[in-house]
Amino acid sequence: MVLGTALAVVFLAFVVALVAAVAGRARTVLSTVLISIVVLLIMPIIGLAEAVGRWLPTHLSTALIDLSGGGSMTDYWPALAVTVLLIAGLLWLAVTLATRREL
Repeated sequence: MVLGTALAVVFLAFVVALVAAVAGRARTVLSTVLISIVVLLIMPIIGLAEAVGRWLPTHLSTALIDLSGGGSMTDYWPALAVTVLLIAGLLWLAVTLATRREL
């Protein structure tokens, strides 16, 4: 249960980093919301391919249910690694875009 919750928190951190990066580039709040929603909706569609889906951050969103039901943590290692790298990259991008916007 604790591991599933931790993976859900990592997924939520990814969502926050994604929205922050999009907000640095988008001009309006509405465009930020729409772009973020489109990206978050496209990822599970791409994830329907099993070979790709296990690497996507959206795979972590079901971890709490799966691990509570007796699933294995090894199924989530690839998605966790990719998500942590994406969080770092998106936060760097958000900071870079924010500093350029201020100038």
